[in-house]
Amino acid sequence: MDLENCIVCDSSFLQVIHNKVESLPSNFSVTNNHAGRFVIVRCQSCGMTFVQNPLTSEEEKEVDLIEDFHEEFPEPEGRHRYMARMLIGEYEKNSRLRVLEVGCGYGAILRFVRDKGFRYEALELSPWRVKMLEEAGYPVARMTLREYSRKYQDRKFDVIIIDNVLEHIVGPKKIMEEAMALLAPEGKIIISVPGLYDVRRWLVPGWARKYLWQPKRHVNFFCSRTLASMLSPMGLQGGSFPLLFPRSADARQFILFLEIIFDRFLPEPLFGLYRIFAKASG
Repeated sequence: MDLENCIVCDSSFLQVIHNKVESLPSNFSVTNNHAGRFVIVRCQSCGMTFVQNPLTSEEEKEVDLIEDFHEEFPEPEGRHRYMARMLIGEYEKNSRLRVLEVGCGYGAILRFVRDKGFRYEALELSPWRVKMLEEAGYPVARMTLREYSRKYQDRKFDVIIIDNVLEHIVGPKKIMEEAMALLAPEGKIIISVPGLYDVRRWLVPGWARKYLWQPKRHVNFFCSRTLASMLSPMGLQGGSFPLLFPRSADARQFILFLEIIFDRFLPEPLFGLYRIFAKASG
């Protein structure tokens, strides 16, 4: 098959590393024109790994709605509590803190910081998740980042959160450029994505097949190097999350704390990839 260029560096030197057939939901109904056979490629120049023939954005949204449907708010992950603490720390330094979350899901972070006093805006495309949040009293805008940036181009944010979103987006560079346009001069972008070199890929039988290679929902597979390669030409420099010692006996908080410690010494994180990016000085 003819391969398109790398989504990060535009190189044409791509290698097919995986062909995966995934069953699509029986009630999948947007176009029904995708056979479920996905081709995953790796760029031989920069190392970026991505799905060559992803579902369209509308198809992916429908699959996501069908397979990640909850009638009640799901329990927050450890990273959500951690990022909420990071925001509270930023607010203690800046009483006029303005935060934008792109793709807030079921509002896990929003629900933690709702009454903390700073301005928090959230975007989400799933009509069901937006309905749940609005009925619970959490204001959420159902629009893309592009739509938001065009409508509110004069707004600037001190922190923009992009939590487990970039792995779903066809054209992740574009969404980061749109985020940059809304970032205040001294602002920060908090990013989390699944890690391509998650150790469970080798230690847990069947884990990679079940959780890593999910091409009907995950179209980009980042490591530290490829995420930095995508963002550094935009003038963004990144680093690990700050060390925040757990305040409770929650095992997930302690595990994430250890992850972030190891992240400072290892070439790749043990599990997920957690980074803060800011505009390079000078």
